[in-house]
Amino acid sequence: MCIDAVTREVRLFSKFDEETRRIASAFYKLGLRKGDMVIFMPTEVIKLHIFLAGVWRANGVCRASYPEDDAATLRQRLVEGECKFILCDHNGIATCREAVIGIAWSVEIIVMEKHNELKSLQQFLEEDDGEACPAIDVGKEDPALILCTSGTTGPSKGALHTHKGLMQQMYLLSLFPFMESKPNLIFSKGTHISGSTFPFSLLVSGKTAIITGKITNEITLKTVHELKPGFAFAFPTFLLVLVSPEAQNYDTTSLKILWSGGTTITPATIDALFQLSNVKDFINAYGLTENMTTTTSAILSSASESERSSDPKSIRDLPAFATGTTYPDTRIQVRDIDTMEVLGPHKKGEICVKGPAVFKEYYKNPEATKAAFIDGFFRTGDIGYYDEHGYIYISDRLKEVFKYFNNHISPSELEGVIGRHPNVSEVCVVGIPDPNGGGDIPRAFVTVNGNPSPELAEEIKKLANDSLPNYKHLRGGVYIIPEMPQGKTGKVTRRLVAELKP
Repeated sequence: MCIDAVTREVRLFSKFDEETRRIASAFYKLGLRKGDMVIFMPTEVIKLHIFLAGVWRANGVCRASYPEDDAATLRQRLVEGECKFILCDHNGIATCREAVIGIAWSVEIIVMEKHNELKSLQQFLEEDDGEACPAIDVGKEDPALILCTSGTTGPSKGALHTHKGLMQQMYLLSLFPFMESKPNLIFSKGTHISGSTFPFSLLVSGKTAIITGKITNEITLKTVHELKPGFAFAFPTFLLVLVSPEAQNYDTTSLKILWSGGTTITPATIDALFQLSNVKDFINAYGLTENMTTTTSAILSSASESERSSDPKSIRDLPAFATGTTYPDTRIQVRDIDTMEVLGPHKKGEICVKGPAVFKEYYKNPEATKAAFIDGFFRTGDIGYYDEHGYIYISDRLKEVFKYFNNHISPSELEGVIGRHPNVSEVCVVGIPDPNGGGDIPRAFVTVNGNPSPELAEEIKKLANDSLPNYKHLRGGVYIIPEMPQGKTGKVTRRLVAELKP
């Protein structure tokens, strides 16, 4: 079953066939045909997965648009995909109505819950008899889902995934240690890769998922306290809430496995999370919107040395910055960023991925698609290396590396050093123009779990500078901020951090 963390609405797997049939039938009656695209942009996610499956069952294609998108962005996606349908929440109606103005064809706005003027998904579930549900007429290479890339380093693109990729996603997620005896908590927006597919996988596998697209500190803590999940997935920003002073008034002892992805997490944060009384494993995962699911993962264990495996290939003994080994049917190459030569172990280069879960193309963007692949491998734009055991280590984004007097500076490397300070919760390093004309110099923004004083900022700066060569020193300073700015996916966005004024 799926449980909404806020409203406590429940969707049962036993109703899945009937409910998706009703949704498919309703869309077919409205004119949806094979290959037609439906845009979805709700913040509420409890019905999202039966909506997705219902559209696929009607042979349609689902395309995500962020709930925060303005009317101009939404209109561009509507026109690009010749879309005739939008699914939104009540609070998205005004944006949708503005977006459809001037479009040459009729666009049906459908809301999640009942509305006086508009059709709703709830209405489909209650009133449609399902009789018009068409026969399934799609192949494994047909488009199924288009997701927005995060846009952390540039404009967001539409990553098109096929039905084959979706099936691979279902298989790979079956390998994850989701729990059967306790609920599995998924904190992610429905328009993100994890929010749109992870709960769906739990639902069809018969496990219990607690889901919500509304993520606040209070919702996080109340959900864990009241619904007692054993497994939790969230970006580091929200996992940090579990060890914040606010958490002292809530019971978090049900949690046994924590899974983080989407951005880096500091060793100090992982250590703090292991202080939660019952947490045994922390999954450090690496994945991309373009690869549908997790590419690699490492399980970091809180077990004592005597309890750990002596196998050198055991992923339970990896350091915090390791992202583990690849999943079945997934291949990784590391290529020189200048020559594109394939590199061997312990040599840094661009991570390239190949496998059935890799996206097919950037929707209606052939130039970007061509540039994204080499010899059938997707160029992730991430810099890293692998060791002799095949474990992958991600060190940076290719587009985020900058130069100071012709020396390359990796923000992630500096973040790893700064993150060793016991008071640093989150860190983001950006390059700013050097007033002396040397290129760019590093500036660090941090959130801390202690008193945010100038003395602490100076202490953090000294720790980093003492550990780094001169050209990597934090000449731009260290600034303590209340919270990290997040993009539309809920992840810390370096582009937004760079816009902060000290």
